[in-house]
This record gives sequence, C-alpha cells and structure tokens, in this order.
Amino acid sequence: MTDVFGQTSDVVVRFAGGDNAGHLIKFNDKKYKVTIVPSGIFNPKTINVIGNGCVVNLKNLVAEFESVKNSGEKIGKLLISNRAQLIFPYHSVIDAAQEEARGDSKIGTTKRGIGPAYQDKVARLGLRVGDIPLSNFKDKLKANVDYQNKFLDKMFGKPPLDFEEIYNEVMTAYEEIKNNVIDCGLFLESAIKEGKNVLFEGAQGALLDIDHGTYPFVTSSNCSANNVSIGTGISSK
Repeated sequence: MTDVFGQTSDVVVRFAGGDNAGHLIKFNDKKYKVTIVPSGIFNPKTINVIGNGCVVNLKNLVAEFESVKNSGEKIGKLLISNRAQLIFPYHSVIDAAQEEARGDSKIGTTKRGIGPAYQDKVARLGLRVGDIPLSNFKDKLKANVDYQNKFLDKMFGKPPLDFEEIYNEVMTAYEEIKNNVIDCGLFLESAIKEGKNVLFEGAQGALLDIDHGTYPFVTSSNCSANNVSIGTGISSK
C-alpha cells in the first residue's frame, strides 16, 4: 500500500528502522525490492527522506540507491536526516554474536546490526550522520571501535575489527550522500506549511513495535504511528 500512495505523494518519509525490512514495490509492471530507501523513490516528483528515527548503514544505503538508479526508471530525490544514527560493521558482528548466544531462544534478528545500533543510541555511544564532517568524528569512531572490540573479545571471544577499514568505508560512502544530508524536522515543517502531501512510512507492523508488540519478538524501534513525530522531528499537533 505504501508504494501505491507513495506515487502520488510529494514527500515520503521513513521514520523508524533500518535496512532490516524489505519492501516490494510494484512500478510499471515490474517489482523492485528496497530495504532502507523510501517507497516513493520511483516517482521522479517525490522527495524521499530517511528520518532521524532510522538507523543507517551508509555502505548498504549507497549500494541500494545505486541499484535503484540503475533500474532504468526515473527516480525521485533522496534526502537523509543529519540526526539518523549510523550502523557500523561492529554492530552487525555484535548482532550475530548475541543471536548465536541465545541458543534455542533466538528472537529472529536479521543480523544487520539494527538492534546494537539502537542500543548505542540509547547508551549515548552512537554516532549520527551529522557527526561525520565534524573534526572529532574520527576520534569518536576510534574510541567506539576500541570499546566494541573489547566487548566482542570479552563476551564472545571474537577477533578485533580493523578501525581504518571501518573509517575508510564510512567516509567513502559519505562522499556519495553528503549533499543529501538535511535537518529533517525543518525540511518537513516547511513542506507541510507549503501544503505538500507528506506520507510517513514505517518499516514494520504494530506487533513488532518495541513497546506495543509481541515482546521480546519485536524490532528495536517504535514502528507504530505514534512515533512519527519523534522519528521525523515534526510537531505532533
């Protein structure tokens, strides 16, 4: 349904989740699968926004957007909130290690680092898209990699991840999207005041909501409609 409504919307905004939920889009009698790119992407007149409530693996985002651009379809614009949290390779490793450690009590994670990225956000360890161009980003990331390597070693006996490899990966991906980074709340408030048709897109159904779903078999974010204002920065009024 979202892809249908997305074709007539001026703006489509993802307000939660990451690239753990595949969306099948039907357009021009063809089917396309996206995971993090909003579902209005195949309307060239639609602006697609990844909100601050999302967690983003920049390498995967760039790859998916390239796939969309190479589809042969005319596509819309993609924007990303400067407050969206970043997913790093250590998040995926932790995700897989935690799931393995659960044994017969596995919760069905996609092992893409979504949960650990939200864990870091709540713990105030997370880094955001808007942190990347700042002078202290490299130092902050180095501290996080060192911390997570110790955690992986002590808790799961996993080998350390290479900091320079992680840093170079995120910087390479950032170069591809740096001109698409915005203040999501300000952008959307302006669009709404201009009378634009704005569609808010969740990633999962209500029963996967971290608070209101079938806990603990849920996702790591609030995916119900109540999270729209928090996940995008617009007023709830």
